[in-house]
Amino acid sequence: ILFQGDSWMQQMNYNKFTEDLLIKNLHKYTKIINSGTASYSPSLMHKQFDILEKEFKIYPNTVVAYIDQTDMYPLLPVL
Repeated sequence: ILFQGDSWMQQMNYNKFTEDLLIKNLHKYTKIINSGTASYSPSLMHKQFDILEKEFKIYPNTVVAYIDQTDMYPLLPVL
């Protein structure tokens, strides 16, 4: 499982409750990677995904992507 996102996803690395929850509920997966990085946007997440595949040969079966609603602001129509 690959977790992608900004600081909201990154903070999972520092939370014991989240770690225990992931281990308890996702134990059937052989590898969990949290690639959450502060200030990441969807375009950077896409580039990161490409690098993980091409340079590190990481091919996740499942991707959990957190996209902050403020990252979508430029896509909203101007009223």
